[in-house]
Amino acid sequence: HFRYGYSNTVNQYVNLRGKAYQEYFVALVKELCANYPDLAGIHLDTIRYGGIYYDWGAEAREVLINRYGITKAEYNAAAKAMCLQAGYTSCTTNSEGYVVYGSGTSLGSYYFSSAMAGNGSADVKNGVKKVLQMRLDTVNDFIKIVREACPGKILSTAIMPDTSIDGAYAQAEYGQQPKTMAPLVDYLRTMSYASTYGQDANWPKKLCQAITN
Repeated sequence: HFRYGYSNTVNQYVNLRGKAYQEYFVALVKELCANYPDLAGIHLDTIRYGGIYYDWGAEAREVLINRYGITKAEYNAAAKAMCLQAGYTSCTTNSEGYVVYGSGTSLGSYYFSSAMAGNGSADVKNGVKKVLQMRLDTVNDFIKIVREACPGKILSTAIMPDTSIDGAYAQAEYGQQPKTMAPLVDYLRTMSYASTYGQDANWPKKLCQAITN
């Protein structure tokens, strides 16, 4: 969590890139597949980020630098855009000059969603694109690991409805992109809670049409 870090009371999510967690999860999957031969498949439910303010710690920053080639200017611009989106009023920089939670530094004028739509400086536009790609890869790579652990079984995932109708920002917020997740699984199960989103009974159909389009 950008503000609270690894807090057990606030950050209730695991790091899907963490090797220890991957090994633990794979062991569970293999145990299920080995001990329950009639098991039809596995469903990955909350296979997503909890919000745009997750995955901004030192480990994620190193991944963005080393794997995605993000520059300090791009990272800082993207982090400020995230802060605006999350409702923070300011930030600060650490001893290495990277944006972290705090006060004293202005956030600029571009929200993460606005930058994803192509607005702002080259740094903020490039930065949010690289953050998006890291988050998509984090989720998709984990799905691949599960698939490899139990071949021959049905694999499905739940996806947030926003990812099919709200475009790139929602995909960045949750780390879910239907078109890149679909080839990895047998079923995408859209979380079409119509009443929660103020929609009617036709909404699930509309979401499925949006995904296929």
